[in-house]
Amino acid sequence: MKWCCVQMRSLIDNAGERGLSAIAVHHANLRGVFLQTRACDVDLQDQFRIELSKAGVITHFCVESEQAIKVCPWCGTQIKTLIESQMLDFDTLASNHVPLVLSPF
Repeated sequence: MKWCCVQMRSLIDNAGERGLSAIAVHHANLRGVFLQTRACDVDLQDQFRIELSKAGVITHFCVESEQAIKVCPWCGTQIKTLIESQMLDFDTLASNHVPLVLSPF
């Protein structure tokens, strides 16, 4: 999928990794992009929680968070316009991102 700018492409490429990323979401005919932060890579998340528990940290510790966005934070492009111009590619990406979504819309 072609994104609006290099920064957004970089965030999409970082999906599921530690730090800041962007994920594509398609749920019940709603489509969007969420900015997501993670304390650790998604594949290390369970181990991270186990280590926190061993250290006495409450197990409800949040290791990720996300926020839906309407425009690219760098170039100002409307996310809806990007999605509508490449619906099939977006839906494919969103299906790959399903395991990363915390809460759809």
